[in-house]
Amino acid sequence: MVTLAGDLSAGEASEVLLEEPAHLISSGPEIKRAIAPHTRSSQDKLDPALLRLIAHAFAARRKLVEGKVELSVDHYSDEHLAKLVRLSWLAPDIINSILDGHQPTSLNGRRLLRTSNLPLSWSAQRQALGFA
Repeated sequence: MVTLAGDLSAGEASEVLLEEPAHLISSGPEIKRAIAPHTRSSQDKLDPALLRLIAHAFAARRKLVEGKVELSVDHYSDEHLAKLVRLSWLAPDIINSILDGHQPTSLNGRRLLRTSNLPLSWSAQRQALGFA
């Protein structure tokens, strides 16, 4: 399950929280947390390039809005940062779908980054990217 923290209506979601079931295992004097292997259906296809792009988008937004420089985006040009930061304002359900591997097969990192006229409306974003 993926949860975005922050006020989504104001476009201020800046944290992504991934929740997985876990249990504690006693290992000698230590107690460790164990996470079961995640099983995905054959329809779920995580795209590492899309996942990295979403992570970089939020890092770019933190750099431009909050001034927090992260190594993942420190070396990018201002033009590339501008392309990335607009992806951080995608509709939350689009981001969740990408993080869950439920994106349309036609959507890849290159296409998402090169969509220069991405609509501001979340419903129009769904149409433009093939989610509707």
